[in-house]
Amino acid sequence: MPQKIVEKGSVALANGNALAVAEDYVFVGDDAGVRVVEVSTRSAPEVVGGLDLGGAIKDVALEGDQLVAVSGDEVFVIDVASPAAPSLVGQTEANSIKQLALRGDHAYAAAGSSGSGFAMVDLTDPANPVVTDPFSSRNFVGDDIVIFDDFAFIADRLFVSAIPYVNLEIAGDPRFQGAIDMSQYRDDDCGRVDADGQLAVCPSGDRLYITQYRQLADNQENPPTVEWRQPEPGTQLNADRPYRLRAEASDDVRVAQVDFYANGELVHSDTSRPYTYVHHVPEGAEKIDFRANALDLASNSGSTGQISFNVA
Repeated sequence: MPQKIVEKGSVALANGNALAVAEDYVFVGDDAGVRVVEVSTRSAPEVVGGLDLGGAIKDVALEGDQLVAVSGDEVFVIDVASPAAPSLVGQTEANSIKQLALRGDHAYAAAGSSGSGFAMVDLTDPANPVVTDPFSSRNFVGDDIVIFDDFAFIADRLFVSAIPYVNLEIAGDPRFQGAIDMSQYRDDDCGRVDADGQLAVCPSGDRLYITQYRQLADNQENPPTVEWRQPEPGTQLNADRPYRLRAEASDDVRVAQVDFYANGELVHSDTSRPYTYVHHVPEGAEKIDFRANALDLASNSGSTGQISFNVA
């Protein structure tokens, strides 16, 4: 559920340009490289590591233990399995990459007016990333990119009042599929873009465009599956401490939301991955019960069942 935004804490950084979040860590691209900020204590975030890369980082993208950073003319592949000690695995030259997004063993990038304006980075061998331009005959002027499901959506200045999108169903073989037409409203270029399973959103000047590119319907009675991930069952918790709750959910059409319960009371609803919430175990507690329920678009429900933790 949307809540009022309240500042919990802050930390000084040198001109942060981009970020990626994983659990209790934020990876920030700044004017010199990448900084790692631990945010497990929200009121006291702390820079715990970093990696100098010799120039300003324009964007970062994270998947698992692999962080990819771009400086405009170089791509860096970084191992963040130990967040406080990120290590450079590989790097390669790249032309004018502005923003990128990861999907499996490939990164797809908005490359401005360079080449076709769309670039692909093969990360199959992280030590030797390979940058290619898959659309030599299809030009974009890409400023931003986001991936959802099998599609990459591009904020572009060549397609006036439109959001072009690329099919990524076949790994390493992107196919231009079409553009979401917004010309009925005004002649505008999107500077940024975001998308989910039905909507694509882009800001332009003094307007925010929200377009529905497909309508999902769930007419089946198949409930979503949901599995508890964190804290690991059997772990002893400590009273008067925050703990991150995390669940994984999937559905044959789409998961609409995941609800987290503590001692039978709804404490949080999450509508997008990762399904997570930080819950404070109260002082004096000796036991606490958690549960996660997942709902799909047809209101079919799946549950982890009750998971009990002893509290010291």
